[in-house]
Amino acid sequence: MPITVNQLKNVNELVEYLNDLEAKIRVLEDENTALRSAMEEVSNSNRNVLNLLRQEWPRTGLVSRSFWIRALTVYGHFFVIQLIVTAFLFVGYLIFIAPVITRFINEVLPTLLPGITP
Repeated sequence: MPITVNQLKNVNELVEYLNDLEAKIRVLEDENTALRSAMEEVSNSNRNVLNLLRQEWPRTGLVSRSFWIRALTVYGHFFVIQLIVTAFLFVGYLIFIAPVITRFINEVLPTLLPGITP
């Protein structure tokens, strides 16, 4: 709280008041120095985290800021996995189902329809 000239009775009180103010300023400067160093440490750790993310984070559109890039990336992943699953199912069909159908056509169909030969 500021002091007025009328509150001071002599020079000794003024000197004492100024010494108190200087002590408070020193304390505040020490706190300010500590806060600045803490802020620099946080800033450095943030930089380290950002560098780590830039190096280790996958380069994919799934984490893009744009909605359309994320949506098209998801659709692309869905489309590719759908092609892979369809290819496996088609190969399974050719290996297991197609021979059964061919055998059925060759053996059963001539007995059902005698005039037709495969």
